[in-house]
Amino acid sequence: DVEQDQEQQTESFEKGNNNKQKQKQRKQKPKPAPKPLQHKQKRPRKWWHSLTEDDPITMEPLRKLKYPPFEIVVKSHEFDRPNVTHHFDGKVLAHYIVSTGNFSNPNNRQELTREDCMRL
Repeated sequence: DVEQDQEQQTESFEKGNNNKQKQKQRKQKPKPAPKPLQHKQKRPRKWWHSLTEDDPITMEPLRKLKYPPFEIVVKSHEFDRPNVTHHFDGKVLAHYIVSTGNFSNPNNRQELTREDCMRL
């Protein structure tokens, strides 16, 4: 009887250890697959925090936004002048456009493209 009790205890102990090992295996998450290399350089997270310009509508610093500013790229038609990017608080710009009915860039009064409006 003592031998049987010892065998049962040994078996239950081994089963308990096996269950613990299985639980540990279940808890271990598989490693995520490596991300593919990207050809385009990504902007650093919260890149706009380094901007020194203010929103032209509210005059608030763009670096304090909790989300990226809206960008309008003004293309230069002269070969020796680079394109210029205007930054705005997108929510404020959308409100400005809807409230005034004026679909133009507040910085230079150029008409916004359909693509700009769709992105906004």
